[in-house]
Amino acid sequence: LEPGGTLTANDSVAADTLAFLGGAMAGTGNVVPTSQYIVKNTAVARDLGGSAELIVSGSGELSGTNTYAGKTSVSGGGTLTVADLDQNVGAGHLEVDNGYIASSGTIARNIGTADGQIAFAGNFGFTADGADLTVTFNGGAPLEWNTHFGGHTLLLDQLGSHTVEITNDIDFQGSRSFNFGGPRGTADVGLILSGNLTA
Repeated sequence: LEPGGTLTANDSVAADTLAFLGGAMAGTGNVVPTSQYIVKNTAVARDLGGSAELIVSGSGELSGTNTYAGKTSVSGGGTLTVADLDQNVGAGHLEVDNGYIASSGTIARNIGTADGQIAFAGNFGFTADGADLTVTFNGGAPLEWNTHFGGHTLLLDQLGSHTVEITNDIDFQGSRSFNFGGPRGTADVGLILSGNLTA
């Protein structure tokens, strides 16, 4: 769906791939891909279902009640913006590989590749979008940086006056680098690590 274009569907239509590139969908039906959704530099408010995975390229925002079964991938410096991670992201796991998750309120997820979990395949970041963001992994259990985060770098984007808080106890297993300043810039980046920290 290219910018300025509109696809009208009044029935359920199968396709291999559905790419949201700035265009719009209309009608009472839906297009359900069997392979993948692509969301690139646009916001998608429709409910997305089926067996496909979803790939975020650039900036992508999801606000529907999404039930697609495949994994959600955020990579290449892209940012996925959601108000509610559990509602707006499909049933599969969320994989972050040099990407950012932008949200507010609370994110509580187990780390791994099972459905409903989050995995870190590369550097990863969080952005507090409009309000503070509190992140808790594995039910608040202690974490080891190499084991749970693959030794990757934590990225922090511009947060305005808001902060990201990670609540777990963390064993850094050596010295670690945090990269402050992502797609939105470097001003007012705030990070709270409120658990016990060891090296």
